[in-house]
Amino acid sequence: MCPMKTMLWIVLACVALPIQSCQQARRPTAQPGAASPPRTEVRASPPEEDPNSALIERLSSADEMDRYLAAADAGKLAKGESSAGLSSALTEMLRSSAEKPGTREWAARALARLAPQDALVLFPELQAVGIAVSYDAWIEVGPAALPYLRKQAEDPSRALAAFAAVSEVIRDHPVHPESIKTIPLLLHAIEDDSKPRALALRAMGFLGPPLVKELTALLEAPEPALRRRAAMALGLIGPGAASAVDALASRSSDSDRSVRDAAAGALKRIRK
Repeated sequence: MCPMKTMLWIVLACVALPIQSCQQARRPTAQPGAASPPRTEVRASPPEEDPNSALIERLSSADEMDRYLAAADAGKLAKGESSAGLSSALTEMLRSSAEKPGTREWAARALARLAPQDALVLFPELQAVGIAVSYDAWIEVGPAALPYLRKQAEDPSRALAAFAAVSEVIRDHPVHPESIKTIPLLLHAIEDDSKPRALALRAMGFLGPPLVKELTALLEAPEPALRRRAAMALGLIGPGAASAVDALASRSSDSDRSVRDAAAGALKRIRK
């Protein structure tokens, strides 16, 4: 080999040797007897158990009495204690044509209390296929049920029960927008000599001051029954009906004793 070539190979070898040594020095070497770093295992968290699992299981029990008692127990839960699983179980029970009416009634009330939005969807579906839903269950839904109840009140065959339900909902939610929307229906109802009129006046009493003017005018109605009910409704409003005091006082000489008594009772409530 040419001396020049031999010298070139020697130079290249000398340069490459330090580079290889540096690369080997950078590689971490395991110390004899050193423990390997622990591996971190990622475990999937177990699914959360439904807090109402025991109650849900009872709702699907083969024992009829156990299902009945479970539905009643569901109705005793506070609104914050509901769960999607419980709502589904109650819905399934209500859709079962084999379920007894008493059990279905408890289930309807429980669903209305715990999941009113679910009840608003389900109840009309049930009634469309001939499964009755009581007005007590609708009352549990609250103000959101008033649009449905107002339509029911327009049907003469259902008006009495519907007005009773409307009155109960308004009693518990007198200033809710849906309660205020019921005023035209109530004013129309008291124009006719019908049984729902007394219930309409009761609901008007719960609505409070916005109706004082309308009720005060009714104290001059020709029918004693209407004057009496107007006085009673003003009494239900209480101190908020102070502007009606003079009109009520004038009823102390009313020709009808029941009107005189109702006016006197209303004045006591207003002047408390």
